[in-house]
Amino acid sequence: MWPLANIINGGISGNLAWYNNSLVNELTNELPFITNLTEQLKLDAEVYKRLR
Repeated sequence: MWPLANIINGGISGNLAWYNNSLVNELTNELPFITNLTEQLKLDAEVYKRLR
């Protein structure tokens, strides 16, 4: 789900109609590489809070 919230995945030039929030973009790029489940859940909650 998170790649859909990241403007980087919005097409060749980055579709500005996609959600563009620098913190969300940073977190969604970082989340796949975090191995600590507690930290993953905390960051997921932060992204979800900002998408609402």
